[in-house]
Amino acid sequence: MGDPTVRLGVPAAEPRYVELEPLKGVVILAERSLLDLLEGATLCEVGLPFVRHLAILLDRPGRWVEFLEHHPARRAQRG
Repeated sequence: MGDPTVRLGVPAAEPRYVELEPLKGVVILAERSLLDLLEGATLCEVGLPFVRHLAILLDRPGRWVEFLEHHPARRAQRG
């Protein structure tokens, strides 16, 4: 919980995933529960030149904390 999951290969055919706009020809899927959170987000490369990685820059970062607080896995932990 808290980190995006990345899978390479054949896209998941599960209904919980939605295909987003491809990035440089790469298919991108997101869980439906993340769609509101990802609205206005930007995918970019960050880090030092020899250890670059992808990052998601949220338009409103505070919403990430709200999302984590209300995520079903978090509620189950407290339960």
